[in-house]
Amino acid sequence: MKILEYGDEKNPAVLLIHGMACEGRHSFSKVIPLLKENYRVLVPLLDGHDKQKTTFTSIEDQARHIFSYLSEHVIKQFDVKCQDGGRVCIHGEVMNE
Repeated sequence: MKILEYGDEKNPAVLLIHGMACEGRHSFSKVIPLLKENYRVLVPLLDGHDKQKTTFTSIEDQARHIFSYLSEHVIKQFDVKCQDGGRVCIHGEVMNE
């Protein structure tokens, strides 16, 4: 999984998770330019949905990848906006409790 970042890393973070039949940078192409002015915008390219020819294994694995990235980059607070990628967030929250 690759996670694209836009905007200043000092700004509040917003995580944009795309749906299961599309790619993040295309799904949010209209809002990324608007959000990056005031937010640190994080856009995961879920496995199996990008041009890197990765393989989707499970929603749980996607959540693990995202939460590992957030932890490695010390991002403790963020807002989430998603299409049906919300299932990834729910699994991630349950795993972190």
